[in-house]
Order: sequence, then structure tokens, then C-alpha cells
Amino acid sequence: MDLYEVFPSSHLRPLDLIISSPNARWIPNLSEDDILVYARIDGSFYTADFTKVPQIFFQGTYYLPYVLCRPSPELLVDHPYHLIWYKLDRSKDFVVEMGSGSEAQGRIRKDLVQGLNILRKALSARIKTLRDQFPERVHQFRELTYCETGMTFDWCALDCAPQMYTLTLLMFASFQRHFLEALACHDYFADWSLRLPTDKPRDVDLSIMGAITPHIEEAVRFYMQGVPVWLICPPS
Repeated sequence: MDLYEVFPSSHLRPLDLIISSPNARWIPNLSEDDILVYARIDGSFYTADFTKVPQIFFQGTYYLPYVLCRPSPELLVDHPYHLIWYKLDRSKDFVVEMGSGSEAQGRIRKDLVQGLNILRKALSARIKTLRDQFPERVHQFRELTYCETGMTFDWCALDCAPQMYTLTLLMFASFQRHFLEALACHDYFADWSLRLPTDKPRDVDLSIMGAITPHIEEAVRFYMQGVPVWLICPPS
């Protein structure tokens, strides 16, 4: 499909949506995206996965712009959350249960389970501190509680329940997503939501995912807050 119309004056008029950003370093090409959600061999879901790609902003998932981005490979090695972006390897990370029959069932290595548990317990402790600090806001922590509970259930299954590798992979990826969701919820209430309005935009924080929006008011708010933001506009 042609993206531009050429006027007699040789000027170009866009025929498709225009995406711009006041503070990000790159622009997503949404015309290359697909309406289908693809399950991938690493347990993610292509461009529909909020841990991989910035998502269009909705009030119901207010915390997704604050999800941590995967660090660069050189920084990931020593990152305290490196397991949250770890790609499971069947040949070295999956331990088959003895006597599990023709369809091999197993669990991930104990050191991986223990590493996830350390992260889980540390984040849960931070969440408890947040609840104790802001008891008047507990009614707002519904999504935070849901994500923390999902993270706990995923870890319990990885620790205790032998499964086929594909199910184990999806459970591992589910833990990673629930952890990043819970962390984003925590950071939103502990930091981002407490930032007072300013007269000039804050420095952009490129360590978080950011948001895509068609609403100018939302784009301005994220821009002033220091959140990476992309604005979708029609050609008109």
C-alpha cells in the first residue's frame, strides 16, 4: 500500500497513521505489525508481549509503561534481575524426572528455582513495605496483588510440579512476566505516581518500556513525567 500521495506541487501527503515521539530514540513501524498473537519458542508472544515491545496505553493496565526494558547484553550479565530475561535452554536447564514415561516430564534446575525464589521473596518484601507505608491506598493495589500472587503460583509450580518441557517453558515465562508486572506496579505507586507536576519535562527514563497512545493529553503527561512515549495521529 502507498503511504504517501504526491501533490502537483511535489509535496507528499501521508495516507497512513503518523507516529512521532518527543523523547524516544526510535519510532515503531506499526504497519509491519500483525493482528495475530504468535507464541514463540522462548515463551514470549512477539509484538503482543509487553516485556518485549511497548504497548498501546489503556487505563486498565496503567503500570505497563513502567515495565523495565531488557538491558543490553553487556549489562545483563551482572544485572540483579538477569534471570527475569533468561532464555530457558531445554538441553541444559530442563531436568527429566526419573520414570516419567514416554512423554518426558521434569522441572528446571534447582539453582534456577532458587534464584527465582530469591527475587520473588525480595520483591514481595518491598511490596509489603509499600502496603505498610500507604495503608490508605491498599484498595488501589488490586493489580499489584494479582501480579504478586501469579508470580508466587508460578514459582510454586516450577519448584514442585514436574511437567512436559513446553508447559515448563510457559510457566517460566509466566513467572518472568508476573515479576515484571509486579515490579512495575510497585514502582508506579512507590515513585512515579508520587512525582509532582513540573513546568518543564523531566529527563526521559529509557530503562522503562514507555507507552504508545493516540491521545495528545496522555502523550503530554508521559512526556512531562519522563516516560518514553509515542503519539499516533491520523494524517488529518
